[in-house]
Amino acid sequence: MNILRDAAQLQAQLHQYEVLQETRLHILKLRPGLRSNWIGLIVAYRLAANVPACRKLLSEYLAFIKVWCINFLAWLRF
Repeated sequence: MNILRDAAQLQAQLHQYEVLQETRLHILKLRPGLRSNWIGLIVAYRLAANVPACRKLLSEYLAFIKVWCINFLAWLRF
């Protein structure tokens, strides 16, 4: 996992945004529960000028957060 994050950082610094998207997607698939992985892929899409994918993933992430918050608040009331 650390190697993939290091590779993603290097790809971003070298402006290899197409490959960065693939690396970030792989990282997200390995650990979908981490917010930083979602944000990392969203940023990678934006850097690669893949705006439709960026918007779609951002919408999905925000919907996920909304559902999670509703479930968490319901759990607190239990």
